[in-house]
Amino acid sequence: MFLGTFLVSLLLMPSLILIAPVLRNEQLAESNLAMIPLSFLSGGYTYVVMGMWAIAIYWYFSQNVGSNATIPVILWSYSTATAVWSYVAQKELQAGNDYSALSAWFNQIGCIALMIYIYNNFRNPSLSEMAAWFAVPMILSLIVQIAFMTSMLGARRH
Repeated sequence: MFLGTFLVSLLLMPSLILIAPVLRNEQLAESNLAMIPLSFLSGGYTYVVMGMWAIAIYWYFSQNVGSNATIPVILWSYSTATAVWSYVAQKELQAGNDYSALSAWFNQIGCIALMIYIYNNFRNPSLSEMAAWFAVPMILSLIVQIAFMTSMLGARRH
C-alpha cells in the first residue's frame, strides 16, 4: 500500500499548482470568480487520476482470467482500487481536510459501477465504456463539492 500511496501522491502534485496561488492571496480566496474554476480544475484533475487508477486496475486484473474467477477478481480489483484512496483520505482527514473523505466515498461508488460493468463484460472490457461508467458518480461528486465550496464561501462572507 505504501508504494501505491506514494505513486498517487506524486500523481496528485499538479493539482496543487492550480489551487496554491489562490490560497496565498486572501482576496482571491474570497472570490467565487477565482475559486470555483480553479477548484473545478483541481478537483477534476484529482478525479481523472482516480479514474485512471481504478480503470487500469480493473482492466489489468480482468485480463487472462477464466470466467469462473469473475467474482474474486472483481472483489480484488475493488479493494485494490479503493484502498489507496481511502488511506489518503484518512490521512488528509487527520490533517484537517474534511472533504477528501467525500472524494474517497464517490470513488468507491465509481468502483462499484466498474464492478457491475466488469461483471457484465468480463471477457472484453472496453476502456472507453469503463471510463463512462466511472465518470457518472465522479461528475456528481465534483458538482457536490463545488456546491459545498460555494455555500462555504457565501457563509464566510456573511
